[in-house]
Amino acid sequence: SARSSFESVPIRPYVGHHYDKGNRLWFTDDDQIADAHQWLLFQVSGVGPYFGQKAWFSNYHPEKVPSAIERYEKEIKRVLGVIESHLADGKEWFVGNKYSIVDINNYPWLVAVPWLLGGAEAFDAFPKTKAYVDRVGQQRGVAEAYAAKAALTQ
Repeated sequence: SARSSFESVPIRPYVGHHYDKGNRLWFTDDDQIADAHQWLLFQVSGVGPYFGQKAWFSNYHPEKVPSAIERYEKEIKRVLGVIESHLADGKEWFVGNKYSIVDINNYPWLVAVPWLLGGAEAFDAFPKTKAYVDRVGQQRGVAEAYAAKAALTQ
């Protein structure tokens, strides 16, 4: 079918539903599907906007706006606190104790935390989140992407 969609939240579940027939990256359990939608919406309504605005005001805005930088830094830390609390329950992944579309959606923002907050120590207050970012970075596709990038920049 010639389906067109422009936003990551509907695209990823759509692809998962239609092309991941073995549900390697999606879920069959109704509660896990609801949790996946919840965390996808958390990413699109909180993680992406706050992290993106912090990146803009800290690195690209023509003049420094300290109140904006401070606001988005605080919001990032608040969002990281929510994620840390969620992972503190012994979870290795956002949903269903397996690597999924939800993790793929959140990883690009979370791996940028040191850049956004001034260094690797930014994760010091969020050790479960740091361990999670490291786990995602070791997933086959992610590791392959990093290797391909490294090969291009040599």
